[in-house]
Amino acid sequence: MCDHMEINTMRDYHDAVRRGPYAWPGGYPADWVTDDGETRCWRCGAKSYRQILWSLFHHVNDGWRVCAIALNYDDGDLWCCNCNTRIESAYAESEEQINCGGGRHAQS
Repeated sequence: MCDHMEINTMRDYHDAVRRGPYAWPGGYPADWVTDDGETRCWRCGAKSYRQILWSLFHHVNDGWRVCAIALNYDDGDLWCCNCNTRIESAYAESEEQINCGGGRHAQS
């Protein structure tokens, strides 16, 4: 399985949105990578379709052009540059989840 999928055309973007926020097989959480190297959560990348499609169509490097989808395996400190929410990871847990007892191995 590849760690990322390149987005070069509007068709690539539409196909990615249709596939959804999780990679198959494996169900790994995916996020959008923009031309300036920033990361957007799946929700912001799908919701901002007008800006993204315009940038893809005009080949503009304005921070909205999505160039890839990346899978977040273990970065528990990855944040969306648009809405500033933590981007889900497959294996890492944030320090807050561990300290609050919300982790996978929480005691009852």
